[in-house]
Amino acid sequence: MSEGDDPQQQCIFCHIIAGAVAAKRVYEDEKVVGVLDINPANPGHVLLLPREHYAFMPQLPEDLVQHMGMVAKQLSFALIRALKVTGTNIFVANGESAGQRALHVMLHIIPRLEGDGVVGLDIPLKQQSSDELAAIKKKLSVPIKEALGFEPVINASVPESVQSNLPVSKSSALPIPNAPSPPSSVPSSLPFPLPDAQKLSSSEKSESPNPNKVSLSDIADFLSGGKQ
Repeated sequence: MSEGDDPQQQCIFCHIIAGAVAAKRVYEDEKVVGVLDINPANPGHVLLLPREHYAFMPQLPEDLVQHMGMVAKQLSFALIRALKVTGTNIFVANGESAGQRALHVMLHIIPRLEGDGVVGLDIPLKQQSSDELAAIKKKLSVPIKEALGFEPVINASVPESVQSNLPVSKSSALPIPNAPSPPSSVPSSLPFPLPDAQKLSSSEKSESPNPNKVSLSDIADFLSGGKQ
C-alpha cells in the first residue's frame, strides 16, 4: 500500500491528533484526544477521538471503548459545570446511514438546554406490534449470543399477576412503566450530583503521571473562557 492509500494519511482527524492541523483541544491522554467541533450543534460540542485510526466503532478494542466511555462521562460533567447547561447528548454516529461523515470513530458530547433548537437528535416514536417486536428479538438472538454470550428467551411472557399491577398506555394495549411528568421549565438545579473534579478513581491514581493528562478543572476553565 502506498502512502497515498493509507487511510491514516488521508484522515483529517488523524492530522488533528498528530498536531498537523490546528484544533482547540480540551482533553488528551495516551489513548484519546478531545477537541471542540468547529461546526458545533451547540457551543461546547466536543469530539472525543481515539489516537489510533479506526473507521467504525465495532473495530475498537474493548479496553478503548471502556476508556472512551469513562472520559466521555467526565467530560459531560465538566461541560455541565462550565457552561451551566442542564444535560448532554453522548453518541457515536456509526456508518453513513447513521450520520457518520468522516471515516474516523468519534464520540460526540453535546451540551444541551431545553429549547436550544437542536432538533436532529429528536428520536421519532414509532409504533410496532407485539408480533413485530418478537420477530426482531428472534433475529437478534443468535448475533447477541455470539457477541456477548447472552441468549434472550424468545417466547417470554409476563405473568397475569404482574400484568394486572402494571399501568396501561391509552395509545396501545402494552404495559408501560411509571414515569414522572417532564418539567414545564428548565430546572434551577441539576437532578443529579456532580462529582468532585479533583477526585480521581483508584485506577487513575495508580497510573504513572502523564504530562498530557488534563484535569476536569482545566477543562471547565478552558470551556468557560478562563484558559486558552
